Amino acid sequence: MKGYEISDDNLNLGLHEFSHALRFNGIKGNDQDYFIDHYFHKWMACASDAYREIKNNRTRENDTIFRKYGGTNLNEFLSVCIEHYFESPGEIKEKYPLLYYATGILLNQCSSGDRTKVGIRSEFFAEQNKFLPGITKHTMRSHFLRHWTFKLWGFVSAVLIYNIATGNLRNPITLAIFLMIISIYLWYDYNAVKIEFGGKEIQIEKGSILFKNRKREIIVLSQLISLRNGDEGWDFIYYNIKDAFFHQEKVNPPKGVNETFFEECRCNKIAVSR
Repeated sequence: MKGYEISDDNLNLGLHEFSHALRFNGIKGNDQDYFIDHYFHKWMACASDAYREIKNNRTRENDTIFRKYGGTNLNEFLSVCIEHYFESPGEIKEKYPLLYYATGILLNQCSSGDRTKVGIRSEFFAEQNKFLPGITKHTMRSHFLRHWTFKLWGFVSAVLIYNIATGNLRNPITLAIFLMIISIYLWYDYNAVKIEFGGKEIQIEKGSILFKNRKREIIVLSQLISLRNGDEGWDFIYYNIKDAFFHQEKVNPPKGVNETFFEECRCNKIAVSR
């Protein structure tokens, strides 16, 4: 109750503890809000600059808009940030615009004075995108020879060759294996993806040869949530505003695209992991 008596001191125990409950509910393995569960890594990437300033004590108390308690750990910073977001949103927007929009996207609401607007994610994704530096032009795609389906395709092909070599050409099993080989490639071809980066937009195309361009999406860079560098390629996760769903796509990066691209992703607040 005291927290609401003064609406602009950025101290509100109700908001602070509710933020902890929102975060810890997911950490403890309970059912979590679908969007928050998937978007939180992106929020952390956008919060990194402000949190690092407090954590490393690189700013004096009167130089940072957040109180020092927010530097205790990232969970405390989330709560301090949400207190600030509802009581003094303009300060966050001015000093940390990417964090401001990320917090609004996370909560799907924004406040101004005593009025709150909900359902703002599409608007905030577009506004946040304006503050991103962008990514240089790159094209990345799935490659059959480097895809996990190629190993399966190769094994089944070897079995087919063996059956043919042993004179089982007209055997029903041979026909079934042949159809399996075709099915494996068709599955790959249908799910193959090409991702084109250019500035602040990303074009995503599904399908390779037979199913080329079966699906085409253009998203803004702010909708790209994370990049994971795995053993068999790179996994990109992005949010599609049209269907309100997070999608994961795997590509094989071209040679020479590695650390420089990772750094560009970090500058654009994309969560990078390995």
